[in-house]
Amino acid sequence: MRLYKTFLLFIIYSFIGWCYESAYVSILEKKFVNRGFLYGPLLPIYGVGALLIILLLQKTSDNIISLFLSSAVLISVLEYLTSWGMEKLFNARWWDYSTHRFHINGRVCLDGAVVFGLFSVLLIKVVNPFINSLIDKYMSAALLRWSSIILFILFLTDLALTVEHLLNLRLRLKIIQEAYDKYTKQLSETKTRLAAKISDQFENSVFYTTAVQKLLGSRRFRDSRLLRAFPRVRFLNFREAWEKLKENIRK
Repeated sequence: MRLYKTFLLFIIYSFIGWCYESAYVSILEKKFVNRGFLYGPLLPIYGVGALLIILLLQKTSDNIISLFLSSAVLISVLEYLTSWGMEKLFNARWWDYSTHRFHINGRVCLDGAVVFGLFSVLLIKVVNPFINSLIDKYMSAALLRWSSIILFILFLTDLALTVEHLLNLRLRLKIIQEAYDKYTKQLSETKTRLAAKISDQFENSVFYTTAVQKLLGSRRFRDSRLLRAFPRVRFLNFREAWEKLKENIRK
């Protein structure tokens, strides 16, 4: 029965986490935002985090400061590892705290650690004892077992569909990106050839005046010395003119 109850608590806290995240973001966006990673109203990281706090830190509940600090560190480690793992698996950054003042690689931040520490104290002192009492009072052993089994099947189905979709999305994006990269590479090569062609035809145009020819040929020694001293120098607003001058010097 303990296993069934543990899984049911996981589902309950995953749902509470979804409610909190969705409500918080919806208020900021001023419209409803479903923050679920899965299709269903669950955020598994909250369920896992709650179970870790209950299983590992229940004994430190007498010391609220110790519970707060331990929970903040533990959940921050969980959040960091989850962010890193999901990025490696799906090649995507799902959340980013880089705009926060105190953060670690944008994966965790001080604000979040403080909130999770406070939530953990509330979880151990108030929420979990209350939920446990409700389960013990209103759920028979059979109801607990079958509800957990059904929820487990639904959770696994949801998880499988979500992961399959995200892996498929990653593959589609990879193919699209490769096509786009090939296009931009071809465009760049075409632009380079076109620029070279324009440069060659410039000398046959009416704009290649005697005055321009004199400017290209004047001060050749000093231009050459400057080019040898700074072979990679670039004139940002006169790129084509500088390339033409360098070409004239090399001739």
